[in-house]
Amino acid sequence: MRSVALIGILWATSVWDVGWTDTNRLELDLGDPATASQWLFLDSNGRIEGDELVLDGRQAMCKAFFLPLTWKDATLEAKFLVEPADKGVLACGFMVRAVDGARSYYVHFDRGQAILCRSDEDRSWIEIKRVSGLRKPAGQWHTGVLECRGDTLRVGLNGEQLYEARDDTLDGGRIGFYANQGKARIKEIAVTGENKRAETEFVVPPSLFTHVCIDAGAGGYEAFPDVCRLRDGRLMSVFYAGYGHVSLPNEELPQGGRICFCLSSDEGRTWSDAEILYDGPDDDRDPSISQLSSGRLLCNFFSLRKTEGGERAYEGLGSWVVSSDDGDAPGRRPAKSLRTTTAVPLQGSFRRDVSSWGFTRKETIGPGERSPCPMTTGRRGARRSTSTTAGCDWTRKRISSS
Repeated sequence: MRSVALIGILWATSVWDVGWTDTNRLELDLGDPATASQWLFLDSNGRIEGDELVLDGRQAMCKAFFLPLTWKDATLEAKFLVEPADKGVLACGFMVRAVDGARSYYVHFDRGQAILCRSDEDRSWIEIKRVSGLRKPAGQWHTGVLECRGDTLRVGLNGEQLYEARDDTLDGGRIGFYANQGKARIKEIAVTGENKRAETEFVVPPSLFTHVCIDAGAGGYEAFPDVCRLRDGRLMSVFYAGYGHVSLPNEELPQGGRICFCLSSDEGRTWSDAEILYDGPDDDRDPSISQLSSGRLLCNFFSLRKTEGGERAYEGLGSWVVSSDDGDAPGRRPAKSLRTTTAVPLQGSFRRDVSSWGFTRKETIGPGERSPCPMTTGRRGARRSTSTTAGCDWTRKRISSS
């Protein structure tokens, strides 16, 4: 059905002892039309160019699966390159034991991390283990490895084993790759391990979700959402918009990450274009939204400020809340006044006036108490802030600490 080359184990044995004979290694020749035709691309943004898989995941995750064979114990190895870009996480993923389009183990190689996950019918990201701080520049070829033997999974990059972990949920399946928030090229794909002809059709379940927003205009990284039902029946979703997990101010995004929102009038089937709810001078992030019985909307979030010359690239400024009384009239944009209101501190030591972007020191720390923001002091714990004035003033109380 196709021509394959059977050669000795190379990379894998230099990192860890796989224990398989050389007849268990299968190289997938993407330049062979017979082999190329055996790949399933889940959308039109995936294709084969010459001897490379090209997966364009800049707008939405792009996946490809090799259909004819399944593996239980296997080492998936390939070279990959993610094209340089200022925006997005620039991720390339390796998948093993893919039971169907929803269930697999995968390693997510992004800008500087290798994150091992499992996905199932209900959750696409069940994290198992990760390592950060990797030197993996975009625009260069890297060699990735994902191995599964029994309940042991191992991840390698550029000739080094990064870590191993255990999970016994999935027993076998196909192999595949994906790109997310970036355009990836994959070549020299090899699978080591005993394979067998696939006996079942590869099923791609319908998506369990619809996209609220793919790109709000801040860099294509949308995360940390919340949603509430407005009194007129619409749904309002708020979320973080930036160019990465932390989006500190830079030349392209001078005010850093921001809070955006979308509206739905059909129970979440479709959503309006994203609008800015709040955009201060720092990285404003991780919002939650609620509407009071009076109709007032409250949105709380926290902020990170860029630092120079310190151990960390940022410091935490604490948590804030902004309010709006525009949400009662049907069809009205419910967050219009949030852009010109004052952000009231739930915790932290700054009070900001959005209209002037000015900062005035305001003491909110009690006698003998250290700064309540754990990102600036390293202290961890939980606090509860309570308001009896519809969000105009807040009192804080520590409810736990470690």
